[in-house]
Amino acid sequence: HRPQIAYWTAMERFEAQQADAMVFRSVAHMERLVSAMRGRPEPAAPILATCGDERDREASLARDDSGDRPLEILFVGRLYPAKGLVELAEALGRVHAKGSRAFRATIVGAQCASALEPGRAYRVVPEWLTDALTKHGVSGHVDAIGPINDPQTLAERFRKTDLLVLPSYSEGFPRVVDEAMSFGVPVLTTTVGGIPDVLQDGRDAALVPPRDSEALAKALQRFLDSPGYRAQLRRGAVESYRRRIGETAAQQHLRLLRAAWTRNASR
Repeated sequence: HRPQIAYWTAMERFEAQQADAMVFRSVAHMERLVSAMRGRPEPAAPILATCGDERDREASLARDDSGDRPLEILFVGRLYPAKGLVELAEALGRVHAKGSRAFRATIVGAQCASALEPGRAYRVVPEWLTDALTKHGVSGHVDAIGPINDPQTLAERFRKTDLLVLPSYSEGFPRVVDEAMSFGVPVLTTTVGGIPDVLQDGRDAALVPPRDSEALAKALQRFLDSPGYRAQLRRGAVESYRRRIGETAAQQHLRLLRAAWTRNASR
């Protein structure tokens, strides 16, 4: 069985290099893979041990954002261009220039070097991101704080957030979207991967095309300027999470297969 073991070990190492985060069967499993990769794991995307509960969702529905406090915008994930961060910087710049309601954006995450690079280290905030924020005039309105590795600290960040933004070029279905919705946080993301099969624009979330900073800016502007729209997306986030969390695995798979079939049949 040695060829099979070698094959699966190689595949596991390859998948670990591509992953944003990994879930292990046990501590022994984690230590075995780390040993095979000749190094130690480093934080990239934060991982929540537990999501929000019903009290968090009820608190979100009762949230009063009618004052003039800056609205809190949050990005959580690995920091590389395919996450749409340059487009996000440009969109925030457009919104700021138009004089919409004040906002404060926080970027949580880090950019990791190659998993197999000798002496590897992660860069908390990559230079290209700093340059983009400066170029579009929003460096004073955006805090790039690096990774948050404590689940409770990240949970508190979600509780204070008004909007999660994830303008990725590609995804499957992002874990962070469900994490945000479990706290009743509205989501603005892109129509990539399985996202449009699960979420409907204007009902569950705000969806825009990937790589489109203008569409992203318009969606942000609408969120910042319309209390009714903000309340609508909060309700959508809570209802979507409640609906999907109550599904069995079979029901979820059947719903996704039907959505994919309908989408392909309409092409």
